[in-house]
Amino acid sequence: MAVAALCSACEGAPRILLAALAALALSGTSACGPTGGFIGGGPPLVDDDDATVDDDDATVDDDDTVELPARLVLINEIGPANDSVVVDEALEFDDWFELRNPSDEAVALGGWVLSQSEEPDEESDWVLPTGMTLEAGGYLLLFADGTPEQGTLHGPFRLDSTGELLVLRRPDGTVSDSVEFEETDDDLVYGRFGGDGEHWSASIHATPGLPNAVDPGISRDRTDVLFPTDRVLRFDLALDDANYSALLANTDAHVEGTLTFEGAVLSRVGVSIKGGLGSRRPITQKAALRIDLDEFIVGGRLRGQENLTLNNMVQDPTVVAETLSHRMFRDLAVPAPRVAHAVLYLNGAYRGLYLNVEPPDDQFIQRWFEDRGGNLYEGVYGADVTPTTMDWMDQDEQGADDVDDRSDLAALTELLAGPLEEVDATAFAATFDLPTLARTLAGEIVIGHWDGYFWSPNNYRLYHEPSTGRWTILPWGTDQTFRASLDPWLPRGRIARVCLAVPECEVQYRLALWEVAETLQSYPTESWLLDVRDRILPWFESDPYRETSPGQMVDGIDVTIGFVATNPSDIVDMLFPLGAPD
Repeated sequence: MAVAALCSACEGAPRILLAALAALALSGTSACGPTGGFIGGGPPLVDDDDATVDDDDATVDDDDTVELPARLVLINEIGPANDSVVVDEALEFDDWFELRNPSDEAVALGGWVLSQSEEPDEESDWVLPTGMTLEAGGYLLLFADGTPEQGTLHGPFRLDSTGELLVLRRPDGTVSDSVEFEETDDDLVYGRFGGDGEHWSASIHATPGLPNAVDPGISRDRTDVLFPTDRVLRFDLALDDANYSALLANTDAHVEGTLTFEGAVLSRVGVSIKGGLGSRRPITQKAALRIDLDEFIVGGRLRGQENLTLNNMVQDPTVVAETLSHRMFRDLAVPAPRVAHAVLYLNGAYRGLYLNVEPPDDQFIQRWFEDRGGNLYEGVYGADVTPTTMDWMDQDEQGADDVDDRSDLAALTELLAGPLEEVDATAFAATFDLPTLARTLAGEIVIGHWDGYFWSPNNYRLYHEPSTGRWTILPWGTDQTFRASLDPWLPRGRIARVCLAVPECEVQYRLALWEVAETLQSYPTESWLLDVRDRILPWFESDPYRETSPGQMVDGIDVTIGFVATNPSDIVDMLFPLGAPD
């Protein structure tokens, strides 16, 4: 049965799932649900006695009598620590590897042997079944999970993530390919890279069923796959009728869905609509979404990530403001989220261009702080460290023991209370890392973040690190930036007001204004943003739910480029009217 036939009821199934679809066909498991999403389950589609896989890559047919000549077949990619990359037909994340046929003729794989030793071992070797064929130029995904009873794509041995030998032999015993792979962390692969595929390397860029990337990259953080800087991601979300109707009836509902991303199919993920004043939309419009991968299944992950946040960018006509601003903050060693543009398909239908924003959770805290056991507070509009508004803050994370204890926030509020001139300057300097605080506040001014902490206060997080006792402001929600110049001496946020009243912090703030301005000026902003524009413009133009025109987007990017060219210089001129020192 052709893979296309598997999804006659769900035309939106992404091509990247061919290998997983093939596995489902072999198992007799349905590949598509009633809403067109790839969800598994359902009645058998093929008879176990006449199983066939045809994804233009690999076929198995027990009645096949045509024996093709043995040729070169390569071990192409190995996933010995598969935690959330690719799933088998039982929705399990098993060890896997991939074979590739580089020739222009099909290869009959019946009788070929996969082994973990230099010499044949009849007790542990994996003999591929008669009738299995790897088509010309094709790929075959096999699961080394020690459960051959699950089907012909499952072998009798497992892979060792600390590294071992993997050998592919022809039926006559000659070696077609072998590789001794290195120790591999969760969700990394060991594969062939480079233009000729001769360079073996560990990489976060797993591509099951697809050609390998040319460059393996230098990152070994598997979550970086979700935040690339050079391509647009694709997420496929499936909701059945009941769960879609629940979101339609109640925008605060939490429902179940199935998420597909580059070969990984995650069932029972939590789906909810997100957004505050100005950005919240119903599911019938450009709804921003939060996807909780572990809401219904303990330990649920995608490339190591617990949650996904898909922002709708309806308040950013440029759809690039957060990309540039958060990059600047990270370059300044200010904790800020990674972001990447992504397209979303819901039940097979294109729903538009989104921004995948790294969520503020314990994983984010671990990336930036040595001690991740503290409280993380969300500053909603108007909430601040003042006696009258501190209780408005939400808690994103409740410390190491997940206990609702806000005594640390109460203590900070007490420290900052009273007349500015009476705040204990020594205690304030011990409570914040002043250079980081100054760069955060200055960064909001330089990018014109009028809806941030300094000017509103709004769109920020506060993290308390227990081991040091220090607090850190995390800038957030920078989608309305690079538009208006702000007065750097008129803060509204209480922490910012105290900082400018404490001489040591005020000096740090002046220095930070200069540092941030020079950092932003040093960027090749025009070339960066035009590259991003050209990459996302086709997706934006075809976005059925966009609320601004492509012309407004292009004009907005031009405004952003102009703002970056002038506002930092204006701030430096204000700081140094007689000229900045060398």
